[in-house]
Amino acid sequence: MSDLAVWIYRIAAKAIGMALCRNKIVESVYANRGVGRGEVNFGRSDIDLSVIIRMRDSAHIHGSELYSLYRRVAALRRMNPALTHPMIYDRYGLDRWMRTDTYMGSQERRSMFLLAGKSIHMPIVPVRKEDAIRWLVFWCDRFFPLAVRQGNRRNLRKMAIEVWKSWAVAQGLVAEPYLTLREAKQQAESHPAGF
Repeated sequence: MSDLAVWIYRIAAKAIGMALCRNKIVESVYANRGVGRGEVNFGRSDIDLSVIIRMRDSAHIHGSELYSLYRRVAALRRMNPALTHPMIYDRYGLDRWMRTDTYMGSQERRSMFLLAGKSIHMPIVPVRKEDAIRWLVFWCDRFFPLAVRQGNRRNLRKMAIEVWKSWAVAQGLVAEPYLTLREAKQQAESHPAGF
């Protein structure tokens, strides 16, 4: 079922990406995170996108063009509620973000799956220990307690793996966070400190 689920999600994401690329300011659309890396749970996973917009010579985009893109995203969300996290960047903003948060930038860069438009260059930046620590604290502070309160075993397992991934980078065990939860879980279970 996993391969079929990935295929279904990627087909849905491709249709969304193609619809977004019809907007004149959109240069390319990527799926990332679960759909991009091929890890989806049918009916539970969402579709995370990175939408790269064109930059004009003046480096300005008119409000009416952004509003048109917003309306298209809103319409696509009504058609497919799995579309929950579209991130909108220009090329400079994407580059700056990946250099600012090297931990998440590393994961995003490696999971980006081109849906529509042209492929763009993404920087390869070494992951900083302090970025990994920030995400370790974020998972522990924000999502782990929520999963405990909800009694959501699936999210508890996922958050435990995310915490371990961040810890492994902060400790210098790996240079970049494991890309898939499956790989991270296997590595955590085989680590001498246990999981």
